[in-house]
Amino acid sequence: MQAIVESIVKKGIMQSNLMERFKKYDENGVGKVPLEVFYVVFMRSGVVLTNKEVELMARQWDVNVVQKGEIEYEKFLKHFFPNTLN
Repeated sequence: MQAIVESIVKKGIMQSNLMERFKKYDENGVGKVPLEVFYVVFMRSGVVLTNKEVELMARQWDVNVVQKGEIEYEKFLKHFFPNTLN
């Protein structure tokens, strides 16, 4: 999983960029998005991940993420991208 994060950082994609994109999909402002949106945000950021890779990243953060069907993106980003904070 670290290799995926390093690949994202090498592309110059910062936590703040991803955060902005997630917020656009968070219509209720609750800090959560469906897993499908999670995948779309990475794809639109130029990060090609398989559904399995997205699920693995999400599960590393929250083992129940698939059952919940959504992910708390801000906490996820702070966990996986601690060195890209603005």
